[in-house]
Amino acid sequence: MQTIVAASEVEPALLRFEAARLPVGRRIIERARHLGAYLQASQTSEERARSQRHGIPEAVLAETAVLDFLRA
Repeated sequence: MQTIVAASEVEPALLRFEAARLPVGRRIIERARHLGAYLQASQTSEERARSQRHGIPEAVLAETAVLDFLRA
C-alpha cells in the first residue's frame, strides 16, 4: 500500500485511486440498474422477461445475491 509523503503527491495519488475505483463503481451502478429495471412501470420485453424470472425466489437469489459481476 502506498502512502502520501508530500503535498505534491496528493493529486497523483487521488488520480490513481480514482482510476482504480471508478470501474468498480460503474459495474455496481450497472448491476443496480439491471436489478431495478423490473420495478419500473415501463419495461422493455427483455426487462419483462427478467421480471418474470424474478417471480421465483430461487431465481432472485441466484441472480442478485452474488458479487460475480465485480470480476467482469
